[in-house]
Amino acid sequence: MEFSAAIYVLVCSVAISMGYFVAISGLHRFKVRNIKVKDAIPVSVIIAAKDEEHNLRKLLPIILTQAYDQFEVIVVDDHSTDGTLSVLEALGASHDNLKYAGLAHSHGKKSAITQGIEMAKNDWLLFTDADCSPISVKWISSMMSAVLPDTSIVLGYSPFLRTGGLVNAMARVDAFSIGVQYLAFALLGRPYMGVGRNMAYRKSLFQSSGGFERHKDVLSGDDDLFVQGAASAVNTTIAFEPDAQTTSESKTTLIELFIQKRRHISTGFRYKKSILVMLGLVQVNNLLFYTALAASVFEGTFIWIGLVLALLRFYSQYVVLKKSAHRLGEVDLLLLSLSLELPLAVFSLLVVTSNIIYDTRRWS
Repeated sequence: MEFSAAIYVLVCSVAISMGYFVAISGLHRFKVRNIKVKDAIPVSVIIAAKDEEHNLRKLLPIILTQAYDQFEVIVVDDHSTDGTLSVLEALGASHDNLKYAGLAHSHGKKSAITQGIEMAKNDWLLFTDADCSPISVKWISSMMSAVLPDTSIVLGYSPFLRTGGLVNAMARVDAFSIGVQYLAFALLGRPYMGVGRNMAYRKSLFQSSGGFERHKDVLSGDDDLFVQGAASAVNTTIAFEPDAQTTSESKTTLIELFIQKRRHISTGFRYKKSILVMLGLVQVNNLLFYTALAASVFEGTFIWIGLVLALLRFYSQYVVLKKSAHRLGEVDLLLLSLSLELPLAVFSLLVVTSNIIYDTRRWS
């Protein structure tokens, strides 16, 4: 009995998928360290802002009133044209732990972050965005509880708020899938990215690794490219429990989501080759699986084999994602992650193609 090419491709694809699911299953098995910090680690929370008057007015007070003993908040205004600076002046008058500065000319997010780092009086720096809000008043303490003596980087998780609609569902599933992946690979000793919405590292590490100098020609990359160059299996840990998360609103239209995804993926071409191969294999394998499955069904000769393989793959995926979704507080995304996998894979392919053809030039 000779099988078709589609069946052979399907077998290989499912085998790769099973290996991938085993790799990311480490996230739900991760045991949170119950570390009691006798003396709070001094922290400088750094936020780069551009035209964020509305968000800062609403969200900054939540950060300024965190239940933590020693922290300062530094906001750098990257030459905003709205009332961002006025909001900072008003909040600064009532909060002694707020420091702020304004750049005379717009130099991009990396310049704003670098300015904030130079202003920081503490070695530990915690980063988020102006449109993000901590889920809990214990955000800082939860992130810092992951710090061990040899830790220099803490990678956090930052989901999008549930607002309803297809675009919101796509954005949330995408953030969830990416989050599970980079957190799990950090546990495997292969940290390759973090999100600027929620991550921390030492000022001394930033200075000793050259900061953003190696990728200063790229507008984005203040988070993932920095982690690429500075993270290691020894100095990196994760913090993803609900208290350690920050949230923000997703884009509301498919075009806005496409543009945002382009900006995020634009740094991918600067990743290490081994990481590029790994990430590319995951995406290509997803497309191959659905293509081979459709081909085997269309041929009809060994359709039962194709369906059995598909069932094995989907069941394994469901088991792993279910446990990870519970750990990250994203249970409602479980079925959506399965149903939107193919649309998101095609969406990402279009974004990558677009980035190859057209350059990305926007403040990130």
